[in-house]
Amino acid sequence: MVLDDDAESCRALSELLTAEGFSAHSFASSEMAWSAIESRQIRPDAVVSDIRMPGLDGVTLLRRLRARFPGIPVILVSAFPDDGIWSEALRLGALDVVPKPIRAGLLVGLLQDAVGRGQDGSARTETH
Repeated sequence: MVLDDDAESCRALSELLTAEGFSAHSFASSEMAWSAIESRQIRPDAVVSDIRMPGLDGVTLLRRLRARFPGIPVILVSAFPDDGIWSEALRLGALDVVPKPIRAGLLVGLLQDAVGRGQDGSARTETH
């Protein structure tokens, strides 16, 4: 699951993950993504979310996921270095906070470690 309120960033990240063998689906709104997860319409293997978004921000989404779906790995991304927020995210259980611009190899490696690999060797995750 990819979440970013910036349409271009969301598209680029989804394209990157698709090119790396992940099933990439994206949301421009955390509220829509949370609704899909909570209603069990979507059960992502991992979530990659921007931290700063209007409404439900990435850290609040992380809190909700930890409370209701603690097994879903979460990686947060941000263009704004903020040690306090990044430390809080890690304390709450984010796998990592990746700075923008995103280094593709770093993010792909984190996701591969988080979700494992399928029997055919292809990475498997559902990204919305």
